[in-house]
Amino acid sequence: MAILRVAKCDICDRTEIEETHGAGWVGWAIIQGIASVPPVKDKSLTTENTSMMLCPHHKMDVANFIEGLQEEI
Repeated sequence: MAILRVAKCDICDRTEIEETHGAGWVGWAIIQGIASVPPVKDKSLTTENTSMMLCPHHKMDVANFIEGLQEEI
């Protein structure tokens, strides 16, 4: 029996359970290299503490922000 994973937005705490094991979450995004909380001093960095999970709404907010930065160039 496969275990279904749960995604949780690091901004609004919205959660979503994947429909089938390994399917992921439609419209969600994982941003690598940016943590939602600062890493603990003297602890090694891992994927979990250097990434953010974003729901579709907040993914679009970040995409629009990046687009705005690109337009400034």
